[in-house]
Formats: sequence, C-alpha cells, structure tokens
Amino acid sequence: MARFESSTDVQRRRAAVLQLRGRGLLYAEIANRMLEDHPDLLPENYGPGAVRVDVHRALSAATKQVKEETDEAVRLELLRLDAMWAELWPLVVGREDGEPVNLHAVDRLLKISERRAKLMGLEAATQIDVTQRRSFERLLISQAEYDQLVDEYYGGDDPDDMPGLLPGQDNPSPQNT
Repeated sequence: MARFESSTDVQRRRAAVLQLRGRGLLYAEIANRMLEDHPDLLPENYGPGAVRVDVHRALSAATKQVKEETDEAVRLELLRLDAMWAELWPLVVGREDGEPVNLHAVDRLLKISERRAKLMGLEAATQIDVTQRRSFERLLISQAEYDQLVDEYYGGDDPDDMPGLLPGQDNPSPQNT
C-alpha cells in the first residue's frame, strides 16, 4: 500500500537529494544512499528516475525562489532610488530666479538615473544594438571595394557584358586563377 507523503517529507527528501547531488553523486548512487539513510522519506519504488525528478523539481523551486528574491531586491532598490530622487529634484527645479543651479544635485540625479537604468536593464538593449550594428557594418563593403573584387575576379572585363552569367548557363572561369 502506498504511503501518504506530506509536503514536509517531500521538501526534506529533495533537500537531502540536492545535497547528495551537489557532492557529485550519480542518480543511482543517490537512490541507494536515500534508501539506506532516509527510507521513511521515500515513496515506493524510489529509484534513479525518481531522484532525477526530485533534483529537477528542487532546482526549479530554488531558481524560482532566487528570482523572486532578486525581483524583490530590485523593487526595493528602485524605491530607495525614487526616495533619493524626490529629495534632490527640488534642488534642481525648485530654485528661485537668480539662484545658481546646484550642480552637485544635478550630478547625483544623473547617477541615480544611471543606476535605475542598470537595474531595469535599459543599458543592455543599447549595448546589444551597438554590437549588432558593428557586426553588420563589418559585412558591408564600399562600392569601390566591390568593383576592385569584380575586376580582380574577371580580369577587368565587365561581368554584365560576359556571356554565361544568365541563370542556367555556365559561368566563365576567372582569368586570374
């Protein structure tokens, strides 16, 4: 008869399985060790396949937890940056006529904006775009470079005037090979 597994038993079993997997044990070795050390936590027919499922589910849960904690930390940091911005903004825009601009406050606001952009991943998109543009620019050649390559390949003859360049016809062999 199958025994009922409480969520606490499942959590304890998965924690033990992850610990053993972290030490480098294979699924079959983990199953054997769990049968020896924690038989009370195991369902019937617990073997390497069940260990693999436990490892996968435990890692998925841990990844989800880390993501949630990271998202929370980012939200808290953004709130702190908002509070700093709110304190400094009046020093920049709320000044009376003739009063000099508080350049230190402007500098701090720019730093806060930079930090916010990094936290929100806004700078990464710009970096990817620049990288892609540079890669594309490497593929482009000027008309002069193209003409030089054509001249070298066809020996100075205009390829448009050469027979055999229509679809289905044999292409002429280059003269410089």
